[in-house]
Amino acid sequence: MRDLNGAGLAQAFWVAAVVTVLAIRGFLAATGYPQVGGSRLHVAHMLWGGLGMLVALLLLLLFVGSSVRTAAAWIGGVGFGSFIDELGKFLTQDNDYFFRPAVALIYAVFVAVFLLVRYVSWRRAPSRAERLSYAYGALTDLAAGQLGPRRRRQALDLLGSDGDELVGEVRALLDRVPADTQSPSRWARLTRLATTLPRRVYDLAAHPAVRRAVIGLFFLLAGGIVAATLVAFLQRGDLTPPLDAVTVGSVVTVIAVGACSLLGVWQLLRGARVAALRLFRWAALVALFVGQFVAFIALQFAALAGLAVNLLVLAALRVELAVETDAQ
Repeated sequence: MRDLNGAGLAQAFWVAAVVTVLAIRGFLAATGYPQVGGSRLHVAHMLWGGLGMLVALLLLLLFVGSSVRTAAAWIGGVGFGSFIDELGKFLTQDNDYFFRPAVALIYAVFVAVFLLVRYVSWRRAPSRAERLSYAYGALTDLAAGQLGPRRRRQALDLLGSDGDELVGEVRALLDRVPADTQSPSRWARLTRLATTLPRRVYDLAAHPAVRRAVIGLFFLLAGGIVAATLVAFLQRGDLTPPLDAVTVGSVVTVIAVGACSLLGVWQLLRGARVAALRLFRWAALVALFVGQFVAFIALQFAALAGLAVNLLVLAALRVELAVETDAQ
């Protein structure tokens, strides 16, 4: 049985971990990678990460209430980010923090966590037991003095008008609680900020200029693929690229993205806009999951700019596809 509050907490954990990795890398680069512990010892920040995850686990084991769980999500995320940032040291014999594939592997871990949370959260509608469990959690918050108006309102909305006797008793208890019982904690406000970040991205992606620019981008991609194919054909005797992992991954990405872009443009010219947008979305997904992984191997954290563009393109395509689907 799922916790209906779990997706927001998992998202807070994820955001905290990502921000921690970026903050650590930025701080170390700015300060010349100092060594904590003097000349004999080296206190790796992985140890602080383990301590953060331990604190988060103890909070969950020893205390109740949504404020505690929210705090544990943020603290655990910071701990996990500190831990996973040193992945390169544990994949190499010489404990190489700067192991080039490590950044791409960290990216893959974060993508896997994100997809797992999305799958668990969205694979089906909440069951009666899950809705009732959420309401019981609100009553636990009430007993702990942590029930805020937003959680109370969500619990009542989830219970709905179910005529079950047990549901009616829980609803009656929540109805008797004043609407302004408790203001949200600082941790809850942070979680709300983390969960609204995707909405802000979609708001930006929904701007007509962004949506038009994204469609134009795929026209440019299709034209670029045709031009590159012609150049490769004319100079085929001079092209001898090294067959390393980065080259192979880049070629696979270019072929897949180019094929989807060309087919999408063809569908768009035929008037099949929804089919074209779906092909463009496949191109964006390949670029995000394959191309971006390769980019992190080759460029390290300089590939973050490309990641931001990929996410904006994917969000704009999702908005455009929703608009076209609703119009049909």
